[in-house]
Amino acid sequence: MACERRGGDLLNTLRPTTHRIPRMTGAPSRRILSRRAFLGTGGAAGTGLLLGIWLPGCGSGEVAPEDGAWEPNAWLSIEPSGRVKAALTRAEMGQAITTVVAMIVAEELDVPMASVHVDPADPDPGRFGGPLTTKGSASVRVLWDALRDAAAAAREMLILAAAVGWEVSPDECLTAEGSVVHPVSQRSIPYGDLVGSASRMPVPQRPRVRGASRYRHIGRSIPSSATPGIVAGSHLFASDVRVEGMRYAALLRPPHYGARLLGFDGSRAEGLPGVALVARVGDAVAVVAADTWAAQKGRDLVEARWEPGPAAELDTAAIERQWEEASRAHAVRAWEEGDVEAAFAVAARRIDAVYETPFLAPAPMETPGCLASVTRDRCEVWASTQAPSAAREAAAAAAGVGPEKVVLHVMPSGGSFGRGLSPDAIVEGVLVAREAGFPVRVVWSREDDLRHGPLRPGSRHVLSAGLDGEGRVMAWRHRVIAPSIGGQAGRVPEGSLDETATSGARGMPYAIPNIWVDFVMSNTPVPIGCMRTGYEAQAAFANECFLDEIARALGEGPLSIRRRLLRGSPRHLGVVDLAAEKAGWNDPALPGRHRGIAVHASAGSYAASVVEISVAPAGKIHVHRVVSALDCGRAVNPDGVKAQIEGGAIFALSAALTGAITIRGGAVVEGGFGDYPVMRMDEAPVVEAHIVESPWGPTGAGEPPVAPVAPALANALFAATGVPIRRLPLRPVSRASG
Repeated sequence: MACERRGGDLLNTLRPTTHRIPRMTGAPSRRILSRRAFLGTGGAAGTGLLLGIWLPGCGSGEVAPEDGAWEPNAWLSIEPSGRVKAALTRAEMGQAITTVVAMIVAEELDVPMASVHVDPADPDPGRFGGPLTTKGSASVRVLWDALRDAAAAAREMLILAAAVGWEVSPDECLTAEGSVVHPVSQRSIPYGDLVGSASRMPVPQRPRVRGASRYRHIGRSIPSSATPGIVAGSHLFASDVRVEGMRYAALLRPPHYGARLLGFDGSRAEGLPGVALVARVGDAVAVVAADTWAAQKGRDLVEARWEPGPAAELDTAAIERQWEEASRAHAVRAWEEGDVEAAFAVAARRIDAVYETPFLAPAPMETPGCLASVTRDRCEVWASTQAPSAAREAAAAAAGVGPEKVVLHVMPSGGSFGRGLSPDAIVEGVLVAREAGFPVRVVWSREDDLRHGPLRPGSRHVLSAGLDGEGRVMAWRHRVIAPSIGGQAGRVPEGSLDETATSGARGMPYAIPNIWVDFVMSNTPVPIGCMRTGYEAQAAFANECFLDEIARALGEGPLSIRRRLLRGSPRHLGVVDLAAEKAGWNDPALPGRHRGIAVHASAGSYAASVVEISVAPAGKIHVHRVVSALDCGRAVNPDGVKAQIEGGAIFALSAALTGAITIRGGAVVEGGFGDYPVMRMDEAPVVEAHIVESPWGPTGAGEPPVAPVAPALANALFAATGVPIRRLPLRPVSRASG
């Protein structure tokens, strides 16, 4: 007989709680205490100096207290040995944020890089002023001030503690390589010997951070601290963790969106060697076995009965028809400048175009998964996640325990691109482990991830431009039709404005006096979520390709029209000029080569790309070169920023050339890299990364370089063929006739 057991429904809405952390106050005292008083503080030395500094002026990625302020919390721990521990409040996904955190702390604390150890932070949202989340290229720009202030405050407290002990003024003391130094008397004392006394010092409200002229680490290219372990194969990812008694699980999930599990027969699976359990988990069937192979083979033998849902006949063509019809529906205003209707009424010429982008899957190299162990009053989880606070809450709800009973080991991710924001694999892992009664690793295959994970929503963009008699662009209208991630999650009401979905369309930088941007929410049953650059990339594709069409209509060059319309936006213009210069835009291209250019700003940064292509006789597109310029404020680790630019170019080209998720029969068709390919090494172009030197604080580097690549590629193809490119992905093309 088949064993059919209920493991509980998958969890959907999880709302992590936040509360205000009291702000520490007090400035460093300049009074001199006696040596007896100084030595009397030494009893705490064995425990180290723990700094939990609540510092204003920098957000943690979420609005924390009820007054709406963005007030991050930075944690530092200095041990008596001199070892410095810094809490990593952002996910390590290969972008080397761990190394950047160590660089900032080492710089401001004035210690060697080797003495700073960075570990994942406790995911309790109350400890850091809000939920821990990694998204929107916010890691460095959010942590920059918080970490500098925390480390600088610690340094000032250590100086004060030494000065009190030596009975000198703190102004006479310096720091060097993890010690406080008194040059006049030539005395020095390591930080580790000061931790007890420093822990009694008042925390400065406004610590003095170092000036850029004194930087020793920041601005240098320092290799990722993970590289040696990755090369040697010793670097642990979530899928590498093993615990005693663990087994593996594969899940049979619904065949299409909205299908419900009526029942199943798991007797054939139960007969396989190594299979320990076949059980129902929500609307899925879990097969738990001694190894991954047995679990997956067992899953293939389960015979399930499904109740079709309303999406059983859904396909891509139907979704596109829905969006086409929605483009004529009532739209909500997203952004307005001037009087666009009046401008169109007197325009000498009008240009119209529609641009379309498909659903996409983040498809990181490491597929989702989770190792979980659940007992009556404890849940332990090993997983990679971009949202550890939400993951902890989700695991607690799935395990039936309080969040304080969940131990979440946040592991480095083998890529993520937004996929790690969903806790679905963690919820599954906890539910299966709870049902099994022993540690279980839930393994997602590539097919599982493409067909059951959240997708980046597709979109439709309807644009119009009005030109006056002298060829100036007087009016610009942009309607965005797209599913809403917030709307599907219930955070944005149906029919209202989703500001995230119109990001990139709002705030378009060109000097056009009359602009109107509006939005139509058009949701579908397809589960959607965040992906690297997301809606920003879609808006950039529409805006930048449309501008090239306008330039062609005016008889103006793509670079010329951008330079003319960006005169009031110096940072946009700066990256356009740098990319064009480095690409040799004004020099003749090689025979058969064609170039396109595009610019976009997001996450506080400005990026431009020039893409150079050729088109083979059969219409196949060859990308030869990508030249990208990025203004991301101060580049803390230039080599890391260049890696983001280079990786972003490959990521964008993969999506633009071949990326599209197809829906048929209410389910995703694609099941692996065979039909959802990523760019391979032999296809990859030369990518040249250029960073604008900037005095501004750091801004985003992971997402901004991605957005201009696809429109620059499309514009190069437009230049090659004379055919406007209005749909992604690009397919083999032919030239315009005549």
